[in-house]
Amino acid sequence: MKNEVIKFGLILFIITAVSTGIVSTIYGITQPIIETQKIEKDNKARQEILSVAKSFEKIEKEFGEDIVEVYKGVDTDNNTVGYTIKNISKGYGGDIEITTGITADGKISGVSLGSMSETPGLGAKSKDPAFIDQYNDKEAKQLKVIKNAVPKDDEIVAIAGATITSNAVTKGVNQSIELFENELNK
Repeated sequence: MKNEVIKFGLILFIITAVSTGIVSTIYGITQPIIETQKIEKDNKARQEILSVAKSFEKIEKEFGEDIVEVYKGVDTDNNTVGYTIKNISKGYGGDIEITTGITADGKISGVSLGSMSETPGLGAKSKDPAFIDQYNDKEAKQLKVIKNAVPKDDEIVAIAGATITSNAVTKGVNQSIELFENELNK
């Protein structure tokens, strides 16, 4: 009986060790591919929300714990045409990755949402054009969320049933606006 327990324990250990080795090898092979795809997705998002830029230069500076990255968009003459600011905001289902494009003249040129775990059918609707396009062409001034009304220039209409997500996205956009006003637009 004792020998059988040792035998089965040894078999289980070998199976586990081989499985771990296989998973580790596959992870090592796929990790560079996943990273390349993430970089391409981020580049595409930057270009979509700040389309006047011909190229982007990463600003290597710490801006705060929720600011993930800041890029300066430049035209063909290397003139600054705006910035893209990626940050993290806390939504209903967890972190929401928000990238905001702000032109050099102080207009929001677009907002893109990356990874998030919001509720399907509710908070996940924040990626829908009906919600996210509300930010386009607004002045880069602090915005607020409202419910069921005609929005003023500084207001965003919340997604029905997803006010927490709507507020989280707007908080992230406002954080980008604040960074633009206080540090980038000088």
